[in-house]
Amino acid sequence: SKDRGIYKTTDGGNNWEKILYIDENTGAIDLVMHPENPDLIYAATWQRIRKKWNDPRNEEGYRGSGIWKTTDAGKNWKQVNNGLPEAGFRGRIGLDIARSNPQVLYAFVDNYEITRDAYGEEEDSYGRPKGGVIRGATVYRTDNSADSWYKVSGLTEETAAYMESHSATYGWVFGQIRVDPSDENTIYTMGLGLH
Repeated sequence: SKDRGIYKTTDGGNNWEKILYIDENTGAIDLVMHPENPDLIYAATWQRIRKKWNDPRNEEGYRGSGIWKTTDAGKNWKQVNNGLPEAGFRGRIGLDIARSNPQVLYAFVDNYEITRDAYGEEEDSYGRPKGGVIRGATVYRTDNSADSWYKVSGLTEETAAYMESHSATYGWVFGQIRVDPSDENTIYTMGLGLH
């Protein structure tokens, strides 16, 4: 619906103004604010429709999922997706900012890139024959306030296999990440378990 988007109140909730709208199929899924500058906000948007027979999946032409940044409390927004997967592969995105170094943010992307074919008789989470296996849970980091992102998860064969099973096909359910408030290099992700 056209009600999707981000709304802002400046009078304690008596009135709301829509400050970010992508389209009727794309909503906002996460927001983080700079700990010292409330005008600097990052938002993750997610284009999705859940059909009754399947988990939400990206479809042909999906371009609405991504990360946005405002430096003027929501008057203007710009996309900050440099280094993330192509828009057509981005699903739900969780965000967090490092309170100890606010130029550092992390994005937990449910990534729909096909990473490999299914092994033999491999089944999906519903017991159906599995098709191409999506990359799934993928973590990206920025050190420059989202001017550019780089991948920090699954960099070895062992950790890539670990991340593939992190959320299974349920990345659209979890998709949350938290940065330790005193250590920009320690993060927590929520998947089938807490990691």
